[in-house]
Amino acid sequence: MRLLAFICFTAGSVLAADDPKDWKRHPSVAEEFTNSKCVFVGEVLSSRQILEKDGFIQGTFYIVRIQELLKGRALKNVEIYDENSSGRFPMKAGERYLLFAYEGPFEGIDGPCLAIDRSGNSETLKQAKKTLAIVRKLKNAQ
Repeated sequence: MRLLAFICFTAGSVLAADDPKDWKRHPSVAEEFTNSKCVFVGEVLSSRQILEKDGFIQGTFYIVRIQELLKGRALKNVEIYDENSSGRFPMKAGERYLLFAYEGPFEGIDGPCLAIDRSGNSETLKQAKKTLAIVRKLKNAQ
């Protein structure tokens, strides 16, 4: 009986430590900087939606003009793919962002694409003052 009580207590403690709201851990700025293919400040120039045969929006490609490259190698403009999922990172044309981009394959898209992780540290430039300061320090420390 004591063993059963111990097992129930241990299982309850483990389950209580798992926060269902935190199903995907938010990386630190340093961690995401290290793991990103490129990090930059850029302005969204345009977007185009990718539709499936049934008209469902599969995702959106954004053309972003890089204004400040903080990590990686990139052209003047980059194309970012945003899959239509719970992890999407919708952006607006004319808006400036601090973006942490990774490269990955996506279903229905030929070849790897740069993308943004919604649970990461990418955000509008207006919101990114502290994050941008940290990233600039990380860049200078390399």
